[in-house]
Amino acid sequence: MFFGLDLRHSETWATLGVLIGGGMLFVTLVLEHVFALHPCYLCLSQRYCMFLAVLVVSLSLITEPRLGIFPIATIICCLGGIAFVFRQFYLQYVPGATDSCGADLNYLLQGEYPFMEVVEGFFKGSESCGEPSIIPILSFVGFGVLIFIALRQLWLGPRSSYT
Repeated sequence: MFFGLDLRHSETWATLGVLIGGGMLFVTLVLEHVFALHPCYLCLSQRYCMFLAVLVVSLSLITEPRLGIFPIATIICCLGGIAFVFRQFYLQYVPGATDSCGADLNYLLQGEYPFMEVVEGFFKGSESCGEPSIIPILSFVGFGVLIFIALRQLWLGPRSSYT
């Protein structure tokens, strides 16, 4: 027992995953809307991967029977987010790496650029992605925690009993 939670059940771990992932999404929204810290392309991509991971974990709680595919889907979403984290690390710490980036998101949205060019920016990043920030480090830790939770769910099995 940990704070009254029985950690032998897959559903308990899924609940923790929803709370932790949802809390991280809440923090990103506070940073954006309260502290006016506008996210770059790669920060948005990480946010979308975190949202998908939390959505998958939430679906695992409401789906009956609780299929073992949900932890695997959560891990896939988190690995996608980690790929965006490593791209941002690359842009931040390798000199001249931002030369391969596209234009900023706001610039593309204000102009009438093709939709595919805007979507491509979510994978390439922009020059603002190269500015040093703690956000990719926090994202990496968050994705790691969600992967740990998903692995714990796989270990416990899709139908852990409450006996």
